[in-house]
Amino acid sequence: MVFLSRRCGPKTGNLMENLSDDLLIESYVKAKQYHLSEDFIQLIELEIKRRSLTVSKQR
Repeated sequence: MVFLSRRCGPKTGNLMENLSDDLLIESYVKAKQYHLSEDFIQLIELEIKRRSLTVSKQR
């Protein structure tokens, strides 16, 4: 008997862990630029802090 899982992808849980540092920062800059949801921006900011990254002012 074979059981198939509906879960796909390398990780479940914090999906932002799958983003590279560069892509995470780029996503943050674009989210701010396009005035996306503050909740979404806060999630990105939490991940940036968790990784101890900084966002340059030049972006």
